[in-house]
Amino acid sequence: MDSTFLQPSYIELDKSSLQKNIIYLKSLAKQPVKYSSVIKGNAYGHGISNFIPMAEDCGVNHFSVFSANEAYKAVKFRTNPDSDIMIMGMIRDSEMEWAIEEGVEFYVFELSRLEAAITTAKRMGLKAKVHLQIETGMNRTGFEEDIWEDIFYLAVEICTHYAGAESVANYFRIQNQDKQFRKAAVVAKKIFKKPLFKHASSSAAYITQPKLHYDMARIGIAQYGFWPSMETYMHLVKSRNLQQDKDPLDRVMTWKSEIMSTKWVESGEFIGYGNVYWRENG
Repeated sequence: MDSTFLQPSYIELDKSSLQKNIIYLKSLAKQPVKYSSVIKGNAYGHGISNFIPMAEDCGVNHFSVFSANEAYKAVKFRTNPDSDIMIMGMIRDSEMEWAIEEGVEFYVFELSRLEAAITTAKRMGLKAKVHLQIETGMNRTGFEEDIWEDIFYLAVEICTHYAGAESVANYFRIQNQDKQFRKAAVVAKKIFKKPLFKHASSSAAYITQPKLHYDMARIGIAQYGFWPSMETYMHLVKSRNLQQDKDPLDRVMTWKSEIMSTKWVESGEFIGYGNVYWRENG
């Protein structure tokens, strides 16, 4: 279409805001922590095709997605061939060959899926980059404690997910989850004679629980300039003595529309569909 026919409403992504957010979020780490940019849900609506190259320009080289479908898009749109892609959720057995061939990392949380990964990798003569997800109390996906010793020798990375870290009400639940995760890490270390690579924190846990950072943090909503919850923001304000009206994060996305028309309407008149009306002074 001719460039003169432009959309009257559009979305802009600001790389400088993303860069600022990443720098700030990295400054919260108490130790060296690998930064994984979570881009599930089409990069939280920001668009994978545009967001990945922009994030790579900001120094990001690890991306987390939900499914193999999203991983396929991430591989397609990355500009740095060394950028790593990790599937945190759905990968079918039929998609494993592609993932292993492309070097895509993926979670495994069921024995049948683990066996499929082993079989496929052996047949291809390649290594599968598997993250064993540990059940620590979220009771959604993950390997139970009774089989840890049977499976840990098959991977070099373990992970979990803290349930509801954005709410203070879940504090003790998260602490109990972490105790279980640390127990898993001890079992893994006994098998390997050295610590495995570990990750557990989302944006909320990363911001509010520095002791749970481990080796990598999976940062999603915060990098886009949104707080996981008001509790998360107030925790940071209090712990860092920030001014409440000085948000350290900037929105990456801006929605802009061209003004088509303006008109004056008398107070009390209905506007547009339904019964929306204009009332002077509020």
